[in-house]
Amino acid sequence: GVAKAWSWAHFGQGSGPILLDAVKCTGNELFLEQCPHGDWEQHNCDHMEDAGVSCSPYTDGVVRLVGGDSPWEGRVEVFHNGDWGTVCDDHWTQHHAEVVCRQLGYRYGNSLER
Repeated sequence: GVAKAWSWAHFGQGSGPILLDAVKCTGNELFLEQCPHGDWEQHNCDHMEDAGVSCSPYTDGVVRLVGGDSPWEGRVEVFHNGDWGTVCDDHWTQHHAEVVCRQLGYRYGNSLER
């Protein structure tokens, strides 16, 4: 997905303790606490500087199934350049269905050819 950083309490000021300050992530860490940072609860800021994040699960190439009777079947749509679009069924085979199902986290798929 795509991550966007927000500053200056974009989503509103929090309350309670400020636990982290001077956080310096490289982007390769798995958890925020793995990023270098100052001592816990040691800071020189207030809640008007609360950090925020927007996480978008959609990047080019993400697929979804739409219009089926269940979440595991439907019309194939692909996300590209900020929009969802369909895929033409020219030469569409079982192999294509297997790729889409694998991308969606399913073990295998079925494609009904016309």
